[in-house]
Amino acid sequence: MLRIRKVADATTAANRSAIEAAQKIMREQFPAMPAYDIDKLPEQLANPLKHRFVSRLFVAENARDQTLGRLTFTTSLADLKGCDIVIEAVVEDLEAKKAMWKELDGLCAPHAIFASNTSSLTIASMAEATSRPDRFVGLHFFNPVPLMPLVEVVRTGTTSPETFDRAFAFALALGKEPVAAVDRPGFIVNLLLDLLYTVLDPRLRRA
Repeated sequence: MLRIRKVADATTAANRSAIEAAQKIMREQFPAMPAYDIDKLPEQLANPLKHRFVSRLFVAENARDQTLGRLTFTTSLADLKGCDIVIEAVVEDLEAKKAMWKELDGLCAPHAIFASNTSSLTIASMAEATSRPDRFVGLHFFNPVPLMPLVEVVRTGTTSPETFDRAFAFALALGKEPVAAVDRPGFIVNLLLDLLYTVLDPRLRRA
């Protein structure tokens, strides 16, 4: 089994235009809001992360600095081409996700695993946009990710056993508690929550 050494979160790289558009709208509505340079996101994100790592997660400062030192920020998908696994959490829009995965499919190495953090779309619907449906899984983390141990590892009808095993082992290596899930909207937890809201509490269903 190939070892996963380099991991990418494609969220910021894929959302550059969306971030810029949202900032423009916010600046129009709130002129006093400070402007942020998207190319300086690393330092803008690192400062609050430094405080939260220590004060909220009870992590020693040296461990925090070592962790942050292993992170590289980017706003270009091309920078993800050397990764062994790419995880996305972009806007829950199927066409936007498929467009991103199609571009990444042409950039990343054949062995790279693609994983979506979606909670409302099927994994198969995204995998079909690539040439590697056998190397495509769902990795659904729960917020706040540093504190919540559960990860749903979602296998489609075309996910290879090796890919699933690698993704499951990856979640374990992160210190998480992975569970195998079927590829359907909601997976396990959100599906159960929907049942609670719509079946067990009819008052909510009528609202």
